[in-house]
Amino acid sequence: MPGIIRFDPNVLKKSLRDSGLTELQLKEVVSLLAKSDYRLRVTELVTILEKQGMSMSSMIHLLTGMGLSKSDAVSTISGAHMRKYGSDVQNLVYLEIEDE
Repeated sequence: MPGIIRFDPNVLKKSLRDSGLTELQLKEVVSLLAKSDYRLRVTELVTILEKQGMSMSSMIHLLTGMGLSKSDAVSTISGAHMRKYGSDVQNLVYLEIEDE
């Protein structure tokens, strides 16, 4: 999964709005992105979105819309959770998401 995802900030704003963020939440997210010069690790973006109350399914949809595969999106969210809780990889439960 290592690599860079390039995106138009306006497209990201629309995607975030479509994902259910309020205008206030959107402004907070955009402000954090602007402070980082629109360069962050995807796990950092996930952490920001979780703090705004975005659901995991909405994050997966957003990340796949940005070009990540579904499995990479799930791995990214899991990585963010590992950092958040200081979990050890051996203690994680892995789920497999199948295309419908």
